[in-house]
Amino acid sequence: DLEAFLTVGGSSLVDATTIDYGRDLAGLRSIGQRLPVNIVAVKARHQHAHAARMSNSLDEDSLERELLADIDAEIKPGLIVAGTSLGEITNVERVAVLACANVAARAGYPLSVQLAEGTMAHEALDLVEAAGLSPSRVILGRLDGRLDFDYLSGIAERGVFLSFNRISDGGRNADVPKAAMLVRLAQAGYEDRLLISQGLSRRSELIAYGGSPGWIYLLERFVLELMRAGGSAEFVRTLIIDNPANALTIRPRLST
Repeated sequence: DLEAFLTVGGSSLVDATTIDYGRDLAGLRSIGQRLPVNIVAVKARHQHAHAARMSNSLDEDSLERELLADIDAEIKPGLIVAGTSLGEITNVERVAVLACANVAARAGYPLSVQLAEGTMAHEALDLVEAAGLSPSRVILGRLDGRLDFDYLSGIAERGVFLSFNRISDGGRNADVPKAAMLVRLAQAGYEDRLLISQGLSRRSELIAYGGSPGWIYLLERFVLELMRAGGSAEFVRTLIIDNPANALTIRPRLST
């Protein structure tokens, strides 16, 4: 699937699998050594169901030490990630968001908070800001689960990146309104705060296992939906090249 992704112009991929969800750094390194693709690994916690199984799930200081140690490891993460539940932020998730935001602020890393169905965006961002991390360094994910312009534009006004990272989930019928919303947000002045990606996590979604749509969908098909919705070629470039480069930039502050 990655080879196919490369043939349609892809060059970089974020593997958002967290350690409590089965992250495989050795596997990622092996793939990266065989293919000319940039693979960005992540560090942190998934949503409550997985994060709660970790021994330090309620120990913010311990989690911060773990994150800092990972940043200094041989295979370094390129993004710190936390997750929140549908309509709530549990105590476990609150600890994870605060610890991740604090380390991201100290180390100059971007932070992604994955929101179940796009809920709890403002509440999660309040925690992030309380930890001292600038909203400009934050990616709020799964916002394509809530296609409400007033809600999304209100989030964008706080200066964060809005990630529609469930592209292809539900097929074309689900993607047409997502494309229309992205174009509407861009026309409202938020073009430089938008991100798109797929969230493939099952073999049934990968071409190599006889599934679909595969990683090629975003570049081969969804960009056409964007243009049908009124997006320009320049807008597409901004979404798939410029904005990811800005959102994922690491600005080191620690020597640890």
